[in-house]
Amino acid sequence: MWRAITGSIPTGANLFRRKLSPSPLCRLCGLFPETVEHMLLLCPWTRAARCQALFNDHQPSPLRVLSHATSLMEEFSQALELATGFSHLTSNAPPCVHWSPPLFPCFKINIDGAWEAKSGLGGVGVVIRDHNGAFVGATCQSCNFSSAEECEAHAAIVGLSFALSLQLHHVVVETDCLELFSCVKNDSASCNWRFYTFLAEFRRLEALFRVCDWNWIRREANGAADAAAELAKRRLRFCNWVNIPPPSLVSVLLSDGLPAPP
Repeated sequence: MWRAITGSIPTGANLFRRKLSPSPLCRLCGLFPETVEHMLLLCPWTRAARCQALFNDHQPSPLRVLSHATSLMEEFSQALELATGFSHLTSNAPPCVHWSPPLFPCFKINIDGAWEAKSGLGGVGVVIRDHNGAFVGATCQSCNFSSAEECEAHAAIVGLSFALSLQLHHVVVETDCLELFSCVKNDSASCNWRFYTFLAEFRRLEALFRVCDWNWIRREANGAADAAAELAKRRLRFCNWVNIPPPSLVSVLLSDGLPAPP
C-alpha cells in the first residue's frame, strides 16, 4: 500500500517515464497507460476479478487463479499447435492428444454431446476423474434437441449437476467444443444464440462450487466423454456409474495412460 501511495510500484507508466520500457501501456489489457490507479482499479482485468468478489461473492482464491492459469496455458498450447502444427515441446514430436489430470484438489468433468440431425436424437456423456486420473463417476443421458450446439450445452449442465450430486467442490469442466468454451469464458451476447440461452443456468450452477473453471481440449483427448455420449444416443436411456466404470468405458480410460478400475 505504501508503494502504491508513493508511486514507487514499477508500473508500465513509471518504467516508461524512466526510459526503462518502450511503452507505458498496460501489459494485460493493452488499452491504457499502466498507472497505479489503472493497475489496481481501472484495468478491465482487475475490475472483472474485483466485481466477481464484491458482487458475486466469489472470494479471491489462489487455487482458482492457478487452475485458470493452467487452463489458459493448455488452451494457448493447443491453439498454437492447431494453427501452426508446431508443438511447444518439440517440432518433431506428434501433438499430445491424451487426457491430462487436473491439479489437486480439483476434479475434471469431461463432457460431450452426440447428435443426429436426421432424427434430432442425441446423447450426452460425462466422465469425472480426480488429480490422479482415477475414475470418480460417469453419466450418460439421451436427449432430443434441434441442434448439436444445444446438445453440447446440455452436456455441460448435466456434468455440473452430476458433480454437485457427488458433492465435489473444486471442478474443471473440459469440452472439445471450442464455440461453447469461448461463449462460457467470454460471457458474450455475440456468441451463438443457442449457447447464450444456457448461460444463466451455467452461472447458477457455477456459483454452487468453490472453484469452477472451464477448459478446451482437442476431440482426441475427450474420448471417454465421447464414448459415453454415443452410448447414451444408442441406448436412449439414462445411466450413472460411481467409482467403477462400465466395461464400455474401461478401454477408453486405459488408452489415456491413466488408471481405471478393472
